[in-house]
Amino acid sequence: MRRALIALALCACGGPSAPMLATDAPVRLPAAYEGALNRWTRGGEAYEEFVGRLFVRATWFSPAFAAAYAERAQERLALPTSEATGRREALVKTAAEEARFILALNTHDPRWSDLGGEGSTLRVAIVQGGEEIRPTSVEQVSDERQADLFPFFPYVGPLTTVYWVTFPQLPDPKRVTLRIAGPPAVVDLHWEAP
Repeated sequence: MRRALIALALCACGGPSAPMLATDAPVRLPAAYEGALNRWTRGGEAYEEFVGRLFVRATWFSPAFAAAYAERAQERLALPTSEATGRREALVKTAAEEARFILALNTHDPRWSDLGGEGSTLRVAIVQGGEEIRPTSVEQVSDERQADLFPFFPYVGPLTTVYWVTFPQLPDPKRVTLRIAGPPAVVDLHWEAP
């Protein structure tokens, strides 16, 4: 009888819990990196008749964000100073020469998360002055690599499809609209430089 009461009490209290998986734990970001991530990340969604059609989060790798990302990578990956300095300089230089985004998609139908090339369901472009600027490259991130990105971009998860999207240097980098459009929906993300 005593064992039954103990078992009942454990069940009522939730019992011994299963160990927390690494992906269940919230990511704790240093304040400086979290501030930069929030400054350069945008999110948007589209619904149709109460059904979520397209959910998007994107971070623009501006020179300022690239520097913050490099600092976070040095800390998180325990990189030697010389390697970290070289990576930081390369990231900031590349960010000044092109517009690069990490883009995470979640759609109602997984077949709509296709952002690749010819025949893709969705297209991505930067809209400036009423004209669309097409990317120079769109690379889907593998599931294995997505796991490596999670500590830097908490919105990347197992239900998202992630892409690196690169554009040529922008005519007006102070005001940028990133458009993701296709049959499921259209989502525009906006950035304005301070």
